[in-house]
Amino acid sequence: MLSIPDIEADLFGVPLSIATIVLTWKHLRRFSDRHLHSLAAAAMLAILVHLSIAGGWTVPGVAMCVWLIAAMICRTVAKPATVKGKTADSENAIANEVVHESDSMPRTWKERKWSKLGSAASVLLLGGLVWMSILPVSQQQRLLKQLAHPRVSGDFEEMDRLLTAAMASDPWSAEAARWRADAYRRQIVAAAADDDAAAISRRSTWQSLIHQTKQRAGENPSVYRELGIEQLHVFQRFGRDEDLQDALETFRQAARWSPSNQWIAAQLAEVLRASGDSAEAAAVAQRAEWLSGLGFNMDRMLENQLILEAREIGVAAAGRPKRRPASELLVNQLGQTDVP
Repeated sequence: MLSIPDIEADLFGVPLSIATIVLTWKHLRRFSDRHLHSLAAAAMLAILVHLSIAGGWTVPGVAMCVWLIAAMICRTVAKPATVKGKTADSENAIANEVVHESDSMPRTWKERKWSKLGSAASVLLLGGLVWMSILPVSQQQRLLKQLAHPRVSGDFEEMDRLLTAAMASDPWSAEAARWRADAYRRQIVAAAADDDAAAISRRSTWQSLIHQTKQRAGENPSVYRELGIEQLHVFQRFGRDEDLQDALETFRQAARWSPSNQWIAAQLAEVLRASGDSAEAAAVAQRAEWLSGLGFNMDRMLENQLILEAREIGVAAAGRPKRRPASELLVNQLGQTDVP
């Protein structure tokens, strides 16, 4: 049975494309309009054949290439015009001969030097792209794909090993760090206690992973939202005030970066209420209510925003965090005003 190897296309496609451009640019400059028109038509045919199988018309990167090549094909190509017994094509041929003659002339030492430097720089840039971008991403994705079996079997040690290697393979990505933090969160809430040596060690590692994920994620409110949910879930399980304060800080930052998100505003209001800041909780809750009414979209309404309860629940929260509609949890904070 024929087996096609599973490879990352960009691992070879991007470097080969860049190398092709570098090697053929000098020759492409000599092509006439008709030659370029034929090349564009061939490229369009190749893309259409690919899209007839794979799809992807709505992908911006694909659509941009299609429209760009279509513009090259549809542009007007001047017909040969006779000028004093000579056609434009013959003049182009003469010009090309002049170019070839000039190319055949011996180049100076400086020209050869700059040509070699340009080639070396292109190779270095290509190598840097492969080494710093393509290989780390490919390595991390390969390791993350191996998590399927240990995740199903519940092998935490194997998951931790794979996620640690994935974090090391791509130090710029927050994905593996976030997954590893979530794995430790599951171990923490599933434990019977949080004051023994093993629990203290897990909590310390988890908090460190939360910090690393934030550093890698940058100003990403979606990642901060997930991390805040983790921190609030641990608070539901054991009721430690430090977890509540950490969740408050995380959701505050997420709200700064995503001020129009009604879910984040509602969750922040609930955490503020639990932390004792009733005045700010009421203000943020009213803003969440105002945001939920924008656009008259039912999905944005507070009754459809399931947020985490900011209270200690105990063993009942060991499996998953407890959520309730924001309209129920924030009923005491919501006023009659419709302005933020």
